[in-house]
Amino acid sequence: MTTATASPTPTGVATGTTAQDAPGEAAGRPSLATAWWMVGALFLWLRRAESALTAAAIGAIAGGAVGNVIDRLRFGAVVDFIHAHVATPWGDLSWYVFNVADAAIVCGVAALVIDSMVSRCTRTA
Repeated sequence: MTTATASPTPTGVATGTTAQDAPGEAAGRPSLATAWWMVGALFLWLRRAESALTAAAIGAIAGGAVGNVIDRLRFGAVVDFIHAHVATPWGDLSWYVFNVADAAIVCGVAALVIDSMVSRCTRTA
C-alpha cells in the first residue's frame, strides 16, 4: 500500500454541509456549532467512561472531530491527503482518500465496538 498526496476537499455530510454549500458560506456555520455540540457530548460521555479502552476510543473520536472542525475553520473544508491504493497489473486498486482525523474517528468507533463486545462477554460469563 502506498500513500500519495492529494487535496480533495469534501464538503462533508456528517456536519451538515452538502455539495451546494460553498466552503466558508454561512450555511457551514450551523454545522460547525453542531460539530462542537457533538464533541461536548463526547466529553460528557468520556467523564463517565468505565474502562480505559472506552476512554481512549471516545478521546480518538473527539480528537478527530476537533481536527476536522479546525480544518473546516482554517480552509473552509476538510482536507483529505492520504490516498490508499495498490498498483496491480490490472490497474490501480484505489480505496479511500482520508486524513488523520478521519482515521482517528474510525479507530475510535472500532475500539468502542470491540469494547462493547468484550464487556458483554465478560458480563455473561
